[in-house]
Amino acid sequence: MMPVTESIDLPPATGLPVALLVEDEPLVAMVAEESLRCIGYEPVLASSGASAIDVVRRGLQPVMAMIDIGLPDMRGDDLAPRLRDLRPHLPVMIVSGYAESDLRARFQGDEAVAIVTKPYTEADLVRAIRSLGLPCDVS
Repeated sequence: MMPVTESIDLPPATGLPVALLVEDEPLVAMVAEESLRCIGYEPVLASSGASAIDVVRRGLQPVMAMIDIGLPDMRGDDLAPRLRDLRPHLPVMIVSGYAESDLRARFQGDEAVAIVTKPYTEADLVRAIRSLGLPCDVS
């Protein structure tokens, strides 16, 4: 399978913490971006694992990554450790519409990984982000 990459611009400084959002479904990405903004994060969207790795290599310093399990070029649970090779302490939220037991087993004991099941709500994201030890700006 060929890597899928797109040119992702590094975001301008907004003062908000940056969340790397890795999602290939446009509608899901749009909803996730809005949810992340509502809880105090500046999302940077990558639609493939290769694009996510590329933007981090080029200097993006996200405070967390929100990764869909089903990407066009790799599984999200395979992307997480690759991103952590570049940013060793990066908190990761893996989003899946599949059975989460396998994911939980794979990342058992890793407090910097949260598993979120689709469909999810903004409250689910807040709980997951807080479980990673990160703040959320919720009213």
